[in-house]
Amino acid sequence: MFRALIPRLMSFRTPYPIERCEGLFGPLEVCWERGRKVINSAHANQSYGALHGVLRAALRPALREIGAPHSVLLLGMGGGSAVRIISREHGMPNRFLAVELDPAMIDLAARHFGMHNDDQLQVMQGDAIILVHTIRERFDLVVVDLFADSEPAQGGATSGFIHALRDRLAEGGRICFNTMAYNARTKEHAERVHRLLRRTFLHVRVIEAEGVNKVFVAH
Repeated sequence: MFRALIPRLMSFRTPYPIERCEGLFGPLEVCWERGRKVINSAHANQSYGALHGVLRAALRPALREIGAPHSVLLLGMGGGSAVRIISREHGMPNRFLAVELDPAMIDLAARHFGMHNDDQLQVMQGDAIILVHTIRERFDLVVVDLFADSEPAQGGATSGFIHALRDRLAEGGRICFNTMAYNARTKEHAERVHRLLRRTFLHVRVIEAEGVNKVFVAH
């Protein structure tokens, strides 16, 4: 029992790797960091580390406003941070539909974080930018977290994609769209997403977290 705790305890001094593999956009690593198991890519946290804090900060006010959502669409599942925040931290029995492009990420999420297909969680492997146009259901909450490592996914800052998000949103629902703004290129991407959301939705709020993340909450 104590031996199993050693990596977790050591991670308070330095990250302790558990598994490495090659994802679609470069290497992925599952490791212990400060007592928590996380997934990192080469240049960014993908789940349960800094990103977990970003999503928690954005989802808290959205969930407070809409109450317990019956259905949630996740565009970019990663390791499942949003699933854990909503279903475990808020105690909500939701139905999730998650779209994730990287098969390696889906595998790590299932084996290390319990993100298996079941009655509550349906995982689709594919490009969320494309698949969002084929989904016909409407959702109380839509979470967009689409990156290739630390780069925003191509096609996310387009009017076609933003309109597809609007069409997937149920009456009274919320969209949480995560962006990063750490250089001129990503700042322009975040600003374009903001402009498009403001043209499409009546209300758009900006939540800043971790210094470089901007999450837009729209309805």
